[in-house]
Amino acid sequence: MSDFEKVRVRSYRFERYAWVLIVIWTVVAATSLGWNVIQIQHDILKTARIHARAAHEKDIIYRRWNTGHGGVYVPVTEITQPNPYLTDIHKRDITTQLDKRLTLMNPAYMTRQVHELAEEEYGVLGHITSLNPIRPENASDPWETEALHAFERGEIEISSLEEMKGKEYMRLMRPLITERGCLICHAAQGYQEGDIRGGISVSIPMELLKAIARINVLVLAVGHILLWLMGMGGIVLGTRKLRRSERERKKAEEELRESEELFRCLSDAAFEAIAIHERGKILRANNQYFEMFGYEPEELLGKQVFSLTVAPEAREPVKKQVATGGLGPYKSIGLRKDGTKFPVEIRIREMEYEGRKVRVGAVMDITERKKAEEKLKEYSKRLEEMVEERTRELNEAQNQLLRKERLAILGSLAGGVAHELRNPLGVISNAVYYLKTVLSDTDKTTRESLDSVSSEIRNAEKIISDLLDFSRITPAEREEVEVSALVKQVLDRKPAPKKIKVSVEIAPSLPCLHVDRQQIVLVLDNLVLNAYQAMPEGGRLIIQAKTVKDKMFLTLTDTGCGISRENRDKIFDPLFTTKARGLGLGLSVSMRFVEVNGGKITVKSEKGKGSTFTLALPVKESGE
Repeated sequence: MSDFEKVRVRSYRFERYAWVLIVIWTVVAATSLGWNVIQIQHDILKTARIHARAAHEKDIIYRRWNTGHGGVYVPVTEITQPNPYLTDIHKRDITTQLDKRLTLMNPAYMTRQVHELAEEEYGVLGHITSLNPIRPENASDPWETEALHAFERGEIEISSLEEMKGKEYMRLMRPLITERGCLICHAAQGYQEGDIRGGISVSIPMELLKAIARINVLVLAVGHILLWLMGMGGIVLGTRKLRRSERERKKAEEELRESEELFRCLSDAAFEAIAIHERGKILRANNQYFEMFGYEPEELLGKQVFSLTVAPEAREPVKKQVATGGLGPYKSIGLRKDGTKFPVEIRIREMEYEGRKVRVGAVMDITERKKAEEKLKEYSKRLEEMVEERTRELNEAQNQLLRKERLAILGSLAGGVAHELRNPLGVISNAVYYLKTVLSDTDKTTRESLDSVSSEIRNAEKIISDLLDFSRITPAEREEVEVSALVKQVLDRKPAPKKIKVSVEIAPSLPCLHVDRQQIVLVLDNLVLNAYQAMPEGGRLIIQAKTVKDKMFLTLTDTGCGISRENRDKIFDPLFTTKARGLGLGLSVSMRFVEVNGGKITVKSEKGKGSTFTLALPVKESGE
């Protein structure tokens, strides 16, 4: 086989290997993308089931609450008429002393109205059903019928994707177990405590979740395409480099065979810097070698190669490679005559020269390759950061959406409960006032009992006010407000206990806030009261303010007990509290008030080291 034919064979092999690598890389990228898409679809279904379970558990909790009270009385309205299926219940309908007509609402009636409201507001469908319903409208559809039969066989949950009303929903159903309070209405049907008497099905619309999935798939697809393109570029560049290296090697071999021994060792046509050395002493070198290291021939020939052309920190590793017969390629650090250092790649070959064994060293300056590799690493890292950032934004958007949905449902329920409790609490308050009036001369124990009842009534009224504030957050009616006057108003409303010192550090030159005065007063009321309560043994509260651009940062720092790390991320959640009294709505309401005013509230705190709450509020309207 001629040399030309050998070159063609090698070239063909390079092309074949390159195509094999391209196919493998494409399959790997496509497989990774497909697997990630499947995972996203699986996660979307899992998320839908979690939402459905949460809705179902919510239904069970307030049904159990209703059952525990034996039903609740509600005003008769056009929507809420007396339940025709409770006619055998004694006092199904009553009239209050104020001539208000009330009717008994059992768990099923309440659940049905909540389901109707959820469907109207959020598109979430709910249905109470049974194989033996009292109310014909509670009859099961075919899907629910199959689920109910499965419950009788021992299943505890049935879920699947189904099309309803022209849209796709995640349907989930769990059995409804007969409890003691349920027998009031269902004992006549022959049910006993512990029997499965039906189920509650919940249907979550998939449209929003699938939209989120499509965005995630798009981000993944773009990322995989970019990675695939980078891999393809690497394969193409590697193949070209191998071809070039093969051509250079073949050319050097041909020139060595055609010329004398010295010419065959030192080919001026080679791209690398080549030198022949014996025991570290340079015998011959080509022009590239002298040019690379900046020496004249007489300055290198006969000298030790390691002391002149290798950086001090790299000399020992190179000597070990040469001593152990390492041929390379291996990387090292070159040293020029002017003292500059640069990365090199070294190859060593043993051969005979003038009747003795020597080593031929080929040195390549790989500065540009290093730069290219660093750039490639930077591009890869940036791409990963972009994908992570986008994923984090999508997760935050999804969590924010879920939080708004939960707050809306909780707010609606809180408002209804607060309105229903306020009237009877007023009657109790009036009765206590009357008893105090008529029993003004009674014994000390009776007076203390009446005072205790009054105190508890005030606590209950505070809880009801928090519930109402939480349920009826209105748009802010913003005006210009001096921050110092605002703080003074709050401190006048909430004077500090004797053991607590309050310091106000607010410059009079600060611009006015552009907020709803009443809403921000309520926020500061909450924060100041919390600070007082955090310092039962006394301490210091510092109130400061400063402006940055179009925002004013108002901080309240106390020296109280602080907040633990596990509770710090929960304190703005509705119904979360570490206090013995209260519902845990104060900070949640405060956050909502700050947000509707275009601001933000944050907290920094450590257990035992006090807390700092910061309000970032606008000093002017956006666009002014």
